[in-house]
Order: sequence, then structure tokens, then C-alpha cells
Amino acid sequence: MNSIENNYCFSKKSAFLILAGILLIKFLFNVYGINWGLPDRWNIDEQVAAVLRMIAEKAYYSTVDLWHPTFYKLTLAIFIAPYLAYLKLSGYPLETVGDAASVSWIKLAQVAPDFAANIFIVGRLYSALLGVVAVYLVYLAAKLISGKEVGIYAAFIMALSTGFISVNHFAKSTSLSLVLNVLVLYLSIAAVKKNKFVKHIIFASFVAGLATATKYDAGISVIYIIAAYFMHIVKTDMRERNLILRYLRPGIIAGCLTVFMFGVFVGWPAYFIKHDMFVKNGMENPVAVIQGGITIYGPAIKFFTGLGKLVADFNLLLSTFIFGGFIYLCVKFKKFPKEILIPVAMLPVYFFYTSVFLFPQTHSCMTKLIVQSFPVLAIVGGFAVFFFLKNKQVGTAPKIAIIILVLAYSLVYDARAVTVFSNKDTRYSSTQWILKNIPEGATVEHLQDSQWLFAPSTIVDKYQMVYYGRNSMKYAKSLYFNSNLDYDGYIESLNKAGCNSEYFIAGMGKELEHPPLMMDGDSEKSFFGKLLAGEVNFELIKKFEFKESVFWNYRPGYSSPTIYIFKNNKLLFPLIKDDGHTL
Repeated sequence: MNSIENNYCFSKKSAFLILAGILLIKFLFNVYGINWGLPDRWNIDEQVAAVLRMIAEKAYYSTVDLWHPTFYKLTLAIFIAPYLAYLKLSGYPLETVGDAASVSWIKLAQVAPDFAANIFIVGRLYSALLGVVAVYLVYLAAKLISGKEVGIYAAFIMALSTGFISVNHFAKSTSLSLVLNVLVLYLSIAAVKKNKFVKHIIFASFVAGLATATKYDAGISVIYIIAAYFMHIVKTDMRERNLILRYLRPGIIAGCLTVFMFGVFVGWPAYFIKHDMFVKNGMENPVAVIQGGITIYGPAIKFFTGLGKLVADFNLLLSTFIFGGFIYLCVKFKKFPKEILIPVAMLPVYFFYTSVFLFPQTHSCMTKLIVQSFPVLAIVGGFAVFFFLKNKQVGTAPKIAIIILVLAYSLVYDARAVTVFSNKDTRYSSTQWILKNIPEGATVEHLQDSQWLFAPSTIVDKYQMVYYGRNSMKYAKSLYFNSNLDYDGYIESLNKAGCNSEYFIAGMGKELEHPPLMMDGDSEKSFFGKLLAGEVNFELIKKFEFKESVFWNYRPGYSSPTIYIFKNNKLLFPLIKDDGHTL
């Protein structure tokens, strides 16, 4: 059986209403707690500040970020522009905001907290809307493969992915990259299913270029195009196949490559116009990641770590359908439409890339490293739900009970997840504790970005914050944490000589498993290892920890790290030199 029978349980009207309900639920989950952390910028990857600087400088690329592609920033600038125009027309002092922003985001959050919060909400709203669009495109892609039912079930799984809901809470490029990824998938399937192959495959190539100009790993979407191209050749009769291979193959391949590069140019013009600058400054980091990330050991372990992260990102019950769908695909392949190979073809390449190149560098699996696979997983899971409901060996009542259980569990799971955004996480708690228990003006040292540890706009002006030997009371706020710091040298000195500040703060968590305090490669010999072991002149006076269950892993990314606050029991020598550095 090469295709699924057109025996739909949903009429056109009921399918529309169910899909509308799914999209509404997705939107509500995306916007709940969208003001998380504001006015402080607690997700250091969010790009609103860079976009504001681009707008102020009237630039088409960010001078402070020469690593990441620019298409998301360009589209976010367009989305933000109406709000800025409204503020200008209403007489809001944007000049004052610009002066504060030129110092640092910390200064901006202090001078204009309302602007800092609102502009981030606008940026995050863009991601929330993009998340809804991505779910709708998953529905269209799955529907094109096998009809409305599979489309509804796939959209249902994609919408209730906790990891994807978390991604949609941040003003980052990931949400846009997912939209473009799924659009390439839809166009690739349409190229095979519909008559106008060349038109769809060329358009898909252009969108794939835009996806690559949004987020590097979104370039994996070209696999859909390659799979569709070969499937188109296989599906044609022998005479037409020979014609394609002899005459059209070079033309189509050349056309796809040209249009793909044009898409990259449209989304990232600065890379072509300022090519030397990006190669020199921006591409060194990715090359270092590739060179340092390749490993001959551990890819399998990292791969299974990624599978564990998928369970957390989709929840245990939805993941059961996803994994069951893959098992059923392997065992009963003939029951699936052959077009299922177009999305599935991406997975081996994508997981090889992430497990061999990225996981060894990050030491852990984060949602952003596997999120490009979510649409494919949702579609396969949608097929699993479809075949489960079509199974005549299971009674109607048990089927309904299981689906209700999965739906209820998923809704509660996601509701618990988004409350982490609206509730006060460990960084709120640490900020309030610091203000209450540490004397104003004390020296407080940290080696991680302040956004991981406390609310910087509240803390920095009240204490001598020491960051890699640089004191916030002696330096302009922008230079305190940003300018020409000898990271490796200071850590080496710290590991050997210890710390002389009155207090020391460090964070640990899924995104901070290997903080810079362990750069000597031996955690037991590092300063942080000695801190935890009580072997230095510090004692642990407070620990803030977000506790979670292994089986109820609903914590979204970038929230609630474990935070340690240590107090120096015996200062080794005078605190601050005249030039602003600690001794």
C-alpha cells in the first residue's frame, strides 16, 4: 500500500476549527510570560539590542556581531520600526534612549526601563507569531504528504513542543529559521506532488538561501531539495527520466545553486559586500568550532543525549508517538507515502552534524542545537497518531482515553513550563538576596555574563562588580565587561593565586555546565572546584537552585541556573589599585 486511504475523520469545517484551536493554543503559550526578565536582558543571545544599534547607525549589519547571519536582524528591524515611529510621533525622548544605549544595555535599562521592556516585548512577540506560522506550515507540509488528518496531528505535536514554545519566548533567529526550514520542506514536497517541479524547486532553493542567511544550521534544509530532486527523477517514466538526466539536470542544479546564493545575498548582503571583514572577524569562531568539535569518540553518547533532550522538548508521551512513528516507518514502510522520505532524509545528516561537531563543543545538548529537526519529528509523530487511531485491534474507548491523556498531560506540561517565565526564577531571588544581605559598595566578583546570575541594572551601580579583574566603579559600564580582557590569563592567575574580592558569585546549569572557571581542564584543581570543596578562603553562604523532576523536565532554556554566593573570610591583600584593577 503506497499511500494512505482518503478516509478522513475530519470534515473541511471541523479540520479548520481544530487547526484554529491548535494555533490559538500555540499563540497563548508563546505570549504567556513574554515579559520574562525585563527590563534586564537575561538571555544573552537575544538580538534586540544589536538591531537597535543597526537602526541607529542606519546599517545593514551589526558592527558588534560579525559571526551570526543578518536576515533575522533585518526582518526584526522592520517589525520594530512601527513601534519606534509611534514613539517618535508621540514625543518620546528617543535621543536620551540612544545615549544610554551607546553605553550599554545595563545603562539603558536604568535610564528608560519602560522602553527597554517594551522594545523586548515587541521583539519577542515577533518570535511568538513566527512560532504560530511554523506550526501552520507543518500542517500544510504533512497535509500535502497524506491529507488533513496527518496534518492536524503533526500540527498538534509541533504546537505542544515545550522546547519550541521556549524558543518562541526569545527575540532570536531560531523562530524565523524554523519558518523558513518548514517552507523549504513544503515547497520540496510540492515539487514532487504537484506538476510544476522546476518552479517549486527553484523557489525552495531561494528560501533555503534565506534560511542559511538566518541561522547556519537552517542550511540543512537543502537536504529536502536534494531528496525531492532524486524522488522526482525516480517517479518519472524512463523516457522522461533520460531527458531529465541528459539535458535538464545540469540546468536545474545550476539554477538551484544560483538562486540559493541569491537568497543568501538577499538575507546577508553584508557578507558579500564586506566579505574580507566577515572572513577575518566573523568566520574565525565557526572555523574554530568545527576544528575543535570534530572528535572520534563520544558521538554516539552525544546522539543519545540528544534523544534524551528530545524527550524533554516534546514531553514523554508525545515522544512515545514520535519514536513509535519511526519504528513503524522502518517496519511498515509500504504503508507510508513515499514523500515521507523527503523530510526524513534530513535527519541522518542533521544528527550526524550535531552529534559530531556541535555537542562536543557545547558539552551538552541544548534545544537550539536540535530544533531544526522538530518539524520532521512532528510529521512522523503525526503519522504515528494517525495509524494508532486507524488500528482496528484497539477499541474506540481506549483510543479516546489515550488521546485525552496525551492532550491533558501535554497541556499541563506546557503550562508548567511557561509559568517558569512568569514566576521569579533563581536570578530574581539572587538579586533580592544580594540587595538585602551584601553591604552596598562591597566587591563582588563573577566570571560569567551577569545576565546568568542577577539583574545587572539593579546591582551594578550599587556594588563594585569585578569581572576578570575589572571593577565597575572604576570603568565606564560598557568597558567594565566588554573591552580587551585577558580571559585566559586572569583565570590562570585566579586558579593559582585565588580571589581577593569580598564576595564571589558563580552559576551552574544546563547552559553553564562547564563555566570559564574550569579552563585549566581539571575541575578539582580549578578555583571553582576549590570553592565547592571549601579549600580556599571562601565559604558558601547562599545557594539558589531550581529543582525539577527527571520525569517532569519542564524547565525552558535560559532560566533558573543554580547560583552560588561565597563570602571571603580572610582578605589576602588590599582590594583595589588606583587603575581600577584588583591586585
